[in-house]
Amino acid sequence: MESFLAEFNFEKRTINEFSLSECDSLSMPGARLIWKFSSPFVTVRRLSEWTVFLWGSPQCRTEAKTNQELAHEIAVSLVQGDSLHSNLEKLEGFFAVLAWNERDSQLLFATDPIGMTKVYYGESQGRIVISSHAQLVAKRLDDFNVSPQGLSILFSLKGIPAPYTVFQGVSVLKPATLVTMTKDSRKDEEYWSILNNVTPFLGTLEDAQTELHNLLSENLKKTANGSQTPLGVSMSSGVDSALIAALLVQAGIAARGLTVGYEPPTRYDETQGASENAQQIGLPIDVLRVTDEEISRVLDFATKSFPEPLGDATILPQLLMTLAGREKVSSILDGTGADNIFGGMQKFTAERYASRYLKTPRFLRVNMIKPALALFPSSRRSTFTNQLRKMQKFSYGVELPEQLQKVYWSRFMTREAVERIIASSLSPDGHLADQILLGIRDEVPPGFDDFFTSTYASVRGTMPTHAAQKLVTLQYASGTLYHTPFMTPGLIEFALSLPASYKLSAGETKLVLRRTASRILPAECTKSRKATFSPPIGRWLTGVFKAEFMDLLKNNAFFNTEEIEKMLREQSSGWRDWQWELWLVFIFLKWYSEASR
Repeated sequence: MESFLAEFNFEKRTINEFSLSECDSLSMPGARLIWKFSSPFVTVRRLSEWTVFLWGSPQCRTEAKTNQELAHEIAVSLVQGDSLHSNLEKLEGFFAVLAWNERDSQLLFATDPIGMTKVYYGESQGRIVISSHAQLVAKRLDDFNVSPQGLSILFSLKGIPAPYTVFQGVSVLKPATLVTMTKDSRKDEEYWSILNNVTPFLGTLEDAQTELHNLLSENLKKTANGSQTPLGVSMSSGVDSALIAALLVQAGIAARGLTVGYEPPTRYDETQGASENAQQIGLPIDVLRVTDEEISRVLDFATKSFPEPLGDATILPQLLMTLAGREKVSSILDGTGADNIFGGMQKFTAERYASRYLKTPRFLRVNMIKPALALFPSSRRSTFTNQLRKMQKFSYGVELPEQLQKVYWSRFMTREAVERIIASSLSPDGHLADQILLGIRDEVPPGFDDFFTSTYASVRGTMPTHAAQKLVTLQYASGTLYHTPFMTPGLIEFALSLPASYKLSAGETKLVLRRTASRILPAECTKSRKATFSPPIGRWLTGVFKAEFMDLLKNNAFFNTEEIEKMLREQSSGWRDWQWELWLVFIFLKWYSEASR
């Protein structure tokens, strides 16, 4: 597992020894850092009184530079008395920076602009502990108490936005945050503001397509940076990964597709569509099919790599794909983020449809349509029942007060469900997640439309806690670097500058992205429906993981066991689909059990 752990003491010059297994370390007056031997994520540069620790896979926004060059530039800048702020403005990608001045006992630490790399920290008696993993901070501080607020948020949103974490004594930096600390002071500052960098795009839709093509092409060339080993492309049946692959082929950059499916197959299989896309593009592709037994065997390894509980079960097959491909590719490109910034998420469609649906008389909606939908099962077992499940969820959310409706589409579980399943002794608060999401939306000043606000909230609330955490965990588990061309400050600024009409039209999402792709991709690649890659969680929980789940559930202190057992019965009967909720319960208990050893 890739990880780092650091401790800084503003009052003492000597740090008590601590270590991780198979680790390198660096001790300085008032500070100690440790990380895995020969980690590709670590660059250290010491210059005069400053030590710079660079973690992850940062890239310069304007040109290709190595991590050694970036760390050296930061160190020189600090020695010359410049601010770390100006250096951070030039960076993108997954990264964290820690800088320690041993003469003045001054600490600077920051996370990347999007918050893709979570920087966990806790303070106690004049010292601060910082790590890539929440459990390492909690252990070093000797405080492993679970936060009721963090647990409530986790089950409300399937992720925990900063500054909250799953532990009471541990916090996490907000995206684009730089902290400066001394014995007597602390200053938090935002070094990149989306809202300050977005100006309305004044060109045509065709101009926007050209700009998107150029931005993506530049990102891919920087990532390749003369590498002789092929880049991997995580391929799905969707247009996002197909566009990345086509741009690589067009630029003559060596690349190889990677995709994974299930054995026995499910109706959500991505491998056929991914293979067809790769064939149309002219990209070689490796197809991996994983059995339930292989999924079972990789669970322990994956769980130990989680920085916090991760509710996305697709990490297991994707980790097997990453491990299988790491001898063939130098790093992996992933299309994550395109849905968030170009209007491809289901919540955007729900928000738009809600305004039309509310024109239906309330009497019909509440007294006829909603009760009628409740008579049917809510299940993913077939296309028909899955559509009913979505309609039931929509009919509930659309009747909420306007403010709560705006954040409901981002929720994983309803307030009532959260408060039912979490043990009452923890005083679960299902409203807290709504308050956090509304707070993010309130950052947007008047003058921006609802679609812009929802997109901004997705970038600030959803991306750092969902997709980005899966990708960073894949890196920690495999040692293989992931790159996300769509999750860069430049792409986000561009996407948010576009009018809604360039992203959503009648019956079509991600309009500008699809039109850009159609310039270089065959029509088959741009018009096919994505298979969603939904894993067979229900099959796993009633099969290879059933015994372990039942053991973890016994006498646990976090959940209402009777309610969980009821959900299991409804899942087995096919009447309700709780598989994702049950998976998060299982993963939380599994992760906590592993982390507390």
